[in-house]
Amino acid sequence: MANETETTSFLLSREELLLLLDLLEAENLPGLDPDPLGELNDDQRALALIWAGRALRARELASVGENGELLVDEGLLTAVGNCVYWQKAWYVFHWPEPGSVPVRFFGYARDGQAVSHTRPADALHRFTVLPGVEALADAMTAVCQCQTLPDAPPVQFTLPRDIFVRARELAEEQERDAAAQILQEAGVTAETAQALTAVLSGAPRLSIWQIVTRREDGETETRDYTLLHSDEAAWLVSLVDGGDEMAVKTVTAVDLRALLAQ
Repeated sequence: MANETETTSFLLSREELLLLLDLLEAENLPGLDPDPLGELNDDQRALALIWAGRALRARELASVGENGELLVDEGLLTAVGNCVYWQKAWYVFHWPEPGSVPVRFFGYARDGQAVSHTRPADALHRFTVLPGVEALADAMTAVCQCQTLPDAPPVQFTLPRDIFVRARELAEEQERDAAAQILQEAGVTAETAQALTAVLSGAPRLSIWQIVTRREDGETETRDYTLLHSDEAAWLVSLVDGGDEMAVKTVTAVDLRALLAQ
C-alpha cells in the first residue's frame, strides 16, 4: 500500500471490477452503472469474468495460484475492498454550471487508509490509494472547484426548508427582489438576504456531498450538504437534525476542507 506521501492508482474495466466484487463477496458499488452495451446473462457474465482475470494477469495485477485460483495483487484488492467495507464514505456530485452533467466522486476511509473511486470514462473505473483523509479532502475540493473561495464575513441562520426552496426557485427565475423578501420574512436580515439571493440567481456552481459514517454496531449516520458558490461568495446548506429546518452559512475553503477531513 502507499506510504505517507505516495498515491497508487488502478484503472479497471467494468468487467474487472465485477470480478473483484465477486472475490470480495459484494453485489454492487456506488458508481457501477448499468453496462452501456446492455446487461449480460449468466453465461455471458461468467465468460466476461474469465476474460477480466486474464486482463488482470496480462497487466501483472493477478496471477494463478497452485490450485488454479486467481490471486489478485494485494494493493488492488485492498483498495477496492476498502471501498466495499468502508468505515466512512463520501459521495460527491458536482455541477460546474446549471444543466451540466455532474462530476461524480466517491471517497472511502478504513483503518486510516483512504481511497477514491472516479469514473474517467464509460465502463472504466479508477481507484486511487491516497495518503490519508486529508489528501481525500484535497481531492474532493479539487473536484468541486473550491480549493479557493472568496472571503466573506461569517453569517449563519436557519429557516424552514420550504422557504429556502421557494427563495431559490425565485432567484433562479431572476425574481431577486421576491426571493429576498421571502428570506427577510423568515427572519433573515436584508443585507444577508440580498447577498444569498445574488449567489442563487447567478448560476452558481453546485456541489452535493453525502458523508456516511458506519458505527461499530453496523448502523450508519448520514450527513448531507449542499455547497453553492460563485466568484462573490460561498454558502453551505444542510438539514438540521430531527427537523425540517435548513442551516445556511457562509464558508471558506479552510472550513470546507476541515469539514471533509474530520
